Amino acid sequence: MNCRVNWQEEAENQLAEIWVSALDKPAVAAASRRVDQLPALDPLSQGEQRNGYDRILFVTPIAVLYRVDPNNREVWLFSVGWSGRPA
Repeated sequence: MNCRVNWQEEAENQLAEIWVSALDKPAVAAASRRVDQLPALDPLSQGEQRNGYDRILFVTPIAVLYRVDPNNREVWLFSVGWSGRPA
């Protein structure tokens, strides 16, 4: 199932804060590009399931929470944080 990936404003703001504080900005940029790609291809097989259609995806150095809307073939990224130790 191919889906359109959408970033909620709060997630975009969180990613921006992470990027600003990151020591390895290219790693954060590369991870965010992967986050745009992976859930678009097959969102229900990426990451780990949480509640219902909510999932968490770890792409070091970040982790994203997202919700899949299978009826509209959309993915909504709603939260971004460090996946462990900041890069």
